[in-house]
Amino acid sequence: RFNENSANAICKELGYSRSLNWTSGYHYNFNFQLGFNITLDDVECGDDDWGLCSYSTSNDCYHLKDVFISCTSDVPAEEDSNPFRLLNELGEEASPGDWGLLFYNGGTVCKDYFSANSAHAICKEMGYDSAINWTSGYYHGFNYQRGFNITLDNVECSEADWGSCWFSTSHNCYHGNDVFMACDPGKLDSFLKNTEINQNFAAGKC
Repeated sequence: RFNENSANAICKELGYSRSLNWTSGYHYNFNFQLGFNITLDDVECGDDDWGLCSYSTSNDCYHLKDVFISCTSDVPAEEDSNPFRLLNELGEEASPGDWGLLFYNGGTVCKDYFSANSAHAICKEMGYDSAINWTSGYYHGFNYQRGFNITLDNVECSEADWGSCWFSTSHNCYHGNDVFMACDPGKLDSFLKNTEINQNFAAGKC
């Protein structure tokens, strides 16, 4: 039941403005994880306000389901007029020319009907010249990927312009179809960058 609202509500209770991302499981360097009791379960939040959340202090869990959260005091992306974002492995804005997990209104994007035109149109919406390349799947380092809803599907563009695109905000996908992209800021040689970025990123595919 834990979701993005739960993570945001807890980060706010800790004094931050929102959650960058969340995940669950066993993690290296957290050797103390097994030494504690599980004291909270079934955290369900309809909004990012802890006062509106329901939860249980008993549990039927094991530590493989322990929650990890990263919080920030940055201004939430939802306050930006652009619904698209590219986030790196840390859940931060991807640098120009680098691969990132594509987000639309706080959720991931499914690859159905996605094409080069779709990638170019979205990169232009984010202020770039064009797309360098795009792919889909699960990737090492993007552990937060499954922690978000899928908010965009069936992105079909007849031209490299968002005005030519059809899309759906409902989906029939799973996160193995999440879209990753790299956008050209206009100062890179797209062909050379495309070759380099494919080699580096493909090595991380699950």
